[in-house]
Amino acid sequence: MVGTPTASAVFDFESILPQLDFLPIAARRALDHAGLRLSLEAWRSLSLDDRCILVAAGADDVVDAPAVTAVVRRATPPAQRIEVVGDPDPLAPPDALLRLPTDPSPLDARQWARLRALDRYALAHVHRRSIARNDPTLIQAAYEDIVTGHLRSLRPPADDRDRGSSMPPPVVPPPPPLPRTDATHRSPARHSARPRPRRSLPPVPRGAARRLSLPASIRPSMRAPLRPSPRSRLRSHPRLPAGPDPLLLLDPPVLPAPRFPRPQLLARALPRHTNAPYFQSPGLASPRPSSSPRTSPPPAGRMVDVGPKPVTERRAVAAASVRMARETFRRLSHRDTPKGDVLAVARVAGIQAAKRTSELIPLCHIVALTSVEVHMELDASACAVHITAVAQAADRTGVEMEAMVAASVAALTIYDMLKGIDREMTIDDVKLLEKSGGRTGHYQRREA
Repeated sequence: MVGTPTASAVFDFESILPQLDFLPIAARRALDHAGLRLSLEAWRSLSLDDRCILVAAGADDVVDAPAVTAVVRRATPPAQRIEVVGDPDPLAPPDALLRLPTDPSPLDARQWARLRALDRYALAHVHRRSIARNDPTLIQAAYEDIVTGHLRSLRPPADDRDRGSSMPPPVVPPPPPLPRTDATHRSPARHSARPRPRRSLPPVPRGAARRLSLPASIRPSMRAPLRPSPRSRLRSHPRLPAGPDPLLLLDPPVLPAPRFPRPQLLARALPRHTNAPYFQSPGLASPRPSSSPRTSPPPAGRMVDVGPKPVTERRAVAAASVRMARETFRRLSHRDTPKGDVLAVARVAGIQAAKRTSELIPLCHIVALTSVEVHMELDASACAVHITAVAQAADRTGVEMEAMVAASVAALTIYDMLKGIDREMTIDDVKLLEKSGGRTGHYQRREA
């Protein structure tokens, strides 16, 4: 059984527990730090305990490369040596991840820094895989499992939040009364018998509230003349008794109204690289509030940089089938067709299409093909032509698309040459059967 440390290092979106039949991302990280590459056959030759050791090593923040190398020596066939691949920058996430349209909020540098080293490696690895396969659901599932799950773990439990919302607000005691300093103190009974008239202070000057909340950073820059202080009027008031100055309780002191510069002058004083939303340019005549925040459109696509990858032998096998009516199949078998030898023309068309894959698929690299083969098999029981295309190259990227384009174009050519006889033909089962070479090693389709 897979232990708890290993289970915590394998993500839910990988769906490879408990037997670890395929390489988890944690094991790939451990192999990259050790400068090794294992094929799927070599991975399955290891025992379950050895696989768990590699997964646990990849989950550590610092990978023990010698321990990984000692475990990989027991694999058959032996591992390949590659350049050591490190982790992404923990402080600066890749720009492509920052531009992902993810919910509930996009990834930022703060969230990126709080993730584990394995989590950052997994996001970068799955993002490259989603671009290579043109499948955005891969990175969306990884983001939901890693980033969104991490944010949920940081939130307090729901019962704690409810308990905190139901607690009554703290009781603030009232301030103590000011001490009386006048000599004529009256008893409570006499005071209640003849109530004393309420004294009122002079009215506060207009705009005093704004002056009291004025920041201290702009006070030295004011050049307005000071008005007569209310303190002098209070002291000269004939009806007020001697006692503490009520304006001493005001903090900060009363200041004159500030004179803010006009928007035109403030706009000219701002630096040109400012991001203030209320000014578009130094020549703006009046302030205008910004509209809804602008979001950059998602990128239309990009070609993956394969320069750092080593040159290895690449091979891919793809298949396709053309199904037709029985009479059409009989005429094809006897070479009784209006356009001549259908199979020979389709074979040449598939080879030519494989060499021009980069012109048909926008983001495919130009691959130096060393061999392209297109085989055709007639199936009388199903009235179909089964096409198999094999592409080989020595390059930094795979040839899966070359093989699939060859099989597809060969099938389309058969349809084109026989459409005058049968327009109800169908092209089915265009798929990749096998591929080898490259970082991911050997792959073979498992038929249901």
